[in-house]
Amino acid sequence: MAGLIGLVGRGTIVQVFLATLISFFFFASALKEMPFQSSRMNKIKIFSEAQLFIILFTAALLQTDARGLASQPLGDRDDIGRLQAAVTLASLPLVIYLVGT
Repeated sequence: MAGLIGLVGRGTIVQVFLATLISFFFFASALKEMPFQSSRMNKIKIFSEAQLFIILFTAALLQTDARGLASQPLGDRDDIGRLQAAVTLASLPLVIYLVGT
């Protein structure tokens, strides 16, 4: 995905939007198809795809912000950054739990 998206409008909102659409497609496909025999591996796959979608969605939100997030009720850029960090760090305990059980 990164190689293909890297060719499209480098650093533009179009690039982030396409990456977000593709990541949602992969999330929906993994949720529907459950590609692994192990339910634990399917849960890790679905969580990873959802995590990537959330990160890309918030990146699109930050990139399309013309007036500043501080004027919006959802918070500022730091709040979005904290959300991205929390989503990223949440994968470690989940994966340890699912692999360990």
